[in-house]
Amino acid sequence: MSSRYVPPSILGAGVIVIGLVGYFIFSAVVGNPASFESVAAPTADFRITLWIGRALDVLVQGALVLSGVMGVVALLRGIRV
Repeated sequence: MSSRYVPPSILGAGVIVIGLVGYFIFSAVVGNPASFESVAAPTADFRITLWIGRALDVLVQGALVLSGVMGVVALLRGIRV
């Protein structure tokens, strides 16, 4: 596997562009709720279910995310910046 040189300016610009596109897609899909009062009651029930009733699932999801990040770091380790 050959190691290619990626200039920091191109890498930084790519990260910024991906971040902006992700932000615009997220804001278009999620949007802003009209009133926070209508969301408060379901949110409280969701928090109880997520953190108290399903704590083990949250730990497993955190471990999966961490392993994914470590996989990306291992793949990008060969790129010199």
